[in-house]
Formats: sequence, C-alpha cells, structure tokens
Amino acid sequence: MAPIHCTAIVTPAPGKEARLREILTDLGNNVEKHEKGVRKYHIFEQYDGQDGNVFVVQELCMFTCLSHYQRARAEWNV
Repeated sequence: MAPIHCTAIVTPAPGKEARLREILTDLGNNVEKHEKGVRKYHIFEQYDGQDGNVFVVQELCMFTCLSHYQRARAEWNV
C-alpha cells in the first residue's frame, strides 16, 4: 500500500498561539507513542508579520484498513 501524505495548515485565533502550540505538541507526542504506522509527524511554526503565526503539520502514514479495524476491535472489545 502506498503511503499517505497529509499536510495541514492551522491558523490560531488571535491570542491562542500558545494553546494551539501546546495541543499540537501533545498530539505529536501521542502519535509518536501510540501510532506505530505513522512514519513522520512534523510540526512547524511559521511567523507571518501581518497575520500572526501559522502552524504546518506534516504526516506520513503507512496504515492499512485492516490494521485500523483490528486496533478498533481490540480497544472497543467488539
């Protein structure tokens, strides 16, 4: 199966940059700890003088539908 490349650009509300940075960092730590199918998870913060900061999240996954299904069954006991 081909890898899935995902890029997201997230613009925080004014004054919420620190909170979004905290959330994305926690999310990255969780991905590293629990999602072994994720080959790359990078978070970049880019400063834009006019509009404030933006965050760029890049992810490279090697998931298959079967692995998601098996994990869901194990977690939900179904």
